[in-house]
Amino acid sequence: MNKHIFLLFFSFLFVSQILKAQEIDATVTVNKERISRTGIDHVNNLAKQIQDYINTFKWTEDVYQEQERLNCTIQINLNEVTDNLSFTASIVVQLNRPIYGTLQNTPILVLLDNNWSFSYPPNRVFIHDEFQFDDIASLIDFYMYLILGYDNDTFANLGGTKYLNKANAIHDLANTSNSPGWSRTTRQGRAVLIQNITTANYEGLRSSFYNYHRLGLDLFTQNPELARKNIYAALEKIKDNRKLITELYPFDLFFNTKYRELTSIFMDAEIGMKLNVYSILVEIDPSHITKYDELN
Repeated sequence: MNKHIFLLFFSFLFVSQILKAQEIDATVTVNKERISRTGIDHVNNLAKQIQDYINTFKWTEDVYQEQERLNCTIQINLNEVTDNLSFTASIVVQLNRPIYGTLQNTPILVLLDNNWSFSYPPNRVFIHDEFQFDDIASLIDFYMYLILGYDNDTFANLGGTKYLNKANAIHDLANTSNSPGWSRTTRQGRAVLIQNITTANYEGLRSSFYNYHRLGLDLFTQNPELARKNIYAALEKIKDNRKLITELYPFDLFFNTKYRELTSIFMDAEIGMKLNVYSILVEIDPSHITKYDELN
């Protein structure tokens, strides 16, 4: 093969791989320490199978560069298994986002779901079908669209709406299956989260994601004073929104994810702003007051 033709062919393959880069770069782990029985060696394939399912599927119509892919981790903890290879499990989903102008990431969402049941016999295959419930694929699809929604909300005001609506549609389908975790049986969980976060009642919380991240953290290295002011404005918006709401789970998720970062952001702020932020935080997130006391 002519050298120039070979180089052209190689360059085409390289560019094609970049253009094919999917939106999500997930790392999946499965912990089966709680299960002590034989005959489930095939479970060792579960982590890679879910990871490949996530990382090779095209979740949006957008083109993502390699460095733009969403960085998420999924930890699955297997709790019990029956003779017919049905499992109960918990799942921890964490989404991180790069902070512009730095080598650091910020956590966008850290979520624990304790109510998952699924069947996993040997040679189980996952098929993406948003119109057909599957006890594994539907849960993974739900969380992938959820994190796409949360991530896009940080780059544009309410920018993740279409992905959150997709997650909500998956919830509505799954809720007819009687599979655990899809109904509003508690004040927390995936049903409570998605049914609330997709309503207009929570737009104050969601719009604050843009102020906090794009107008706050992403500007921090250039203008920390302005960045803090924008993050402070986001907290005021959250405070106002929270007063109107009875279901607080989406707010709890935000502060469970951000309370350490918030303390760090305002530790070096001027004294007046620091005290104002402290006052807001202890009012709307008293569960982390011990950490916020570092600002007082």
